[in-house]
Amino acid sequence: MDNQEQHLVRIRRASVEEMVRLSHAEIQPADFFKAFLGRLLQAFEAEGGSLWLQNNATRDQVTPLIQSQPPEGMEELQPENVQNVVLRTLDSTKPLLIAPDRAIAAASQSTAEDAYLDHLTLMCVPFVVDNDSTGCFFAYRTQPSADNFTPDDIYHAQNLLTYVSIYLLNHRLKTVETATKRLDAVTKLSEEFLTTLDQERVCIAAVNLGAEVVQYDRCSISLGYPGALKLVAVTKQDLVEAKSVMARKICEVSEHFLARGEPTLVTRKTLGQIEDEDSRRSIEEYLELTGMETTYSIPLKTGERTLGVMLFESYSENAFDERSIHNMGYLGAHTVRALGRSHQYSSLPMIKGWEALSRARGRVQAMPRHKLYIISGLMLTAILALVFMPWGYNVSGDCVVEASNARFVYAPFDKAALKKMLVKEGDRVLEGQIIAKLDDEPLQNQLQSLITSRNAAKHRMHVAESIRDVAEKNRQKLMMRQHDIQIDLVEEQIRKCNLRSPIEGTVLTKNLEQLEGRVVDTASRICQIASTREMRITVQVPEEKMSDIYEGQSATTVITTFAGEEIEGKVSVVPQESTPGMGGKNVFLVEIPLANKDGKYKPGMMGKTKLHSGTRALGEVIFGDIWHFIKTKLGFD
Repeated sequence: MDNQEQHLVRIRRASVEEMVRLSHAEIQPADFFKAFLGRLLQAFEAEGGSLWLQNNATRDQVTPLIQSQPPEGMEELQPENVQNVVLRTLDSTKPLLIAPDRAIAAASQSTAEDAYLDHLTLMCVPFVVDNDSTGCFFAYRTQPSADNFTPDDIYHAQNLLTYVSIYLLNHRLKTVETATKRLDAVTKLSEEFLTTLDQERVCIAAVNLGAEVVQYDRCSISLGYPGALKLVAVTKQDLVEAKSVMARKICEVSEHFLARGEPTLVTRKTLGQIEDEDSRRSIEEYLELTGMETTYSIPLKTGERTLGVMLFESYSENAFDERSIHNMGYLGAHTVRALGRSHQYSSLPMIKGWEALSRARGRVQAMPRHKLYIISGLMLTAILALVFMPWGYNVSGDCVVEASNARFVYAPFDKAALKKMLVKEGDRVLEGQIIAKLDDEPLQNQLQSLITSRNAAKHRMHVAESIRDVAEKNRQKLMMRQHDIQIDLVEEQIRKCNLRSPIEGTVLTKNLEQLEGRVVDTASRICQIASTREMRITVQVPEEKMSDIYEGQSATTVITTFAGEEIEGKVSVVPQESTPGMGGKNVFLVEIPLANKDGKYKPGMMGKTKLHSGTRALGEVIFGDIWHFIKTKLGFD
């Protein structure tokens, strides 16, 4: 095999490897076809070409997936001219080779429209995507006939075009899966809206479940009217404290968006288009504080009444396209209807209750005095009975879902370069699975050097043995043993260059691809892996309530993401040391085991937990916290 053939084999082998990688990569179709066509033209040393797709239901039409710019002076290579050749090739279902001298041909005679082919060396190869569509690869050269395409080129092109079919099928499957997930999310959101008439739960469901319908990094809902907005819900949180800086900023920027009275899309680049200087300055400060690049606001209005504003945010500049804006409008309208129902529910009982109270007051004023005393005595007796009636007592606290078994992966030795990460955040890994590779080239070089030295020592030992030099023979044998020890050590280090997962679980570390190429040491945490099959719920319990907490205590938890679903459990760990909490108060982190065999719960999910502490008098349950507050503030302890 001469040098030219070896070069061709290397190029084609590299092209196959690149096609395999591209066909399974999660990239957009435009990027895939651009890279694929570039690789094809390089593999066949073609000056230009194109990829086409045909729907079998309309066999007289083809669609260009991508095409290269025709060279200067070859204006005839326009899509409509190339399309004629492609259609004839697809009709015949056979590859086409045309040379200027017509020495190789597999098509009908040229027509007036494609007479330009007399100046080209041409290859046109069809391929099958599925039962509903076929494709075609078109490539050309303008060199002399000595550079004709060959049947070997067609064979290699057919192999490479198989990966175009694989990518198209994978992409269609992902599109269907994405649409199915979006429909499931819409169904789940509708069910959640229908099962509650509470405004807060409606808003929490909208910002959390809406992420499956629209891709955003944060969503918040502020309710009220202009000048008096209150933040009700924000993504991944129950509520943001009203006094926090972030809550005030969200409400402030929502006020400006609500004043515009219409949906508004703002990016850092379009801030200058906002005419009102105060609004522009406030939104710009908010974007700087949060690091967001894009915001889209939707005023929540029903008729003439303003309910509030819904704010979508993203760290990406081009996150919200036309389809996303349509879906956000749909989500906003759905939320408005649910809020309208909850408002009617909350206001109607208040009106009816006030009317009933007015009628009852009139009847009391008309009642005889002695009868009034009897009724008052009976009511006082009933109230006292209720005050001392046994009642279930619960200690409530915020909670978060955490992994019960989390392990870090470290570098086995110092000054090692991280060559490649094989996993990313969210991947499931098995115990012992290779998750990263260190650069072992220096160790491989050292190993080869040791093997060479050992072989030299072995040769010298045989020479000494042949001349009966016992001392030299023993010295060389000792040298071989030393080399064997060093070789074993280096081979063990090479094996350790494949970093393995210590447990079965899920990768939690973000942006792992940014670690590639960095030099790490034994103190470097490369990634964190957590076992998500057995998790725990960590509950924040105020220190004044710890006297009511004990191991084995039953508890009920509601995770915000799965509002309405109660999780029963028992306390497994009662800590002996407190942790600083919000507002300068100490809290104790009580743990409850959580089974998670189906992977439903994720680390970081938040919710509320009730710890059941037996029964107490109803009066103590109602007024106990108030009395404790009075004693603490007035110093009655």
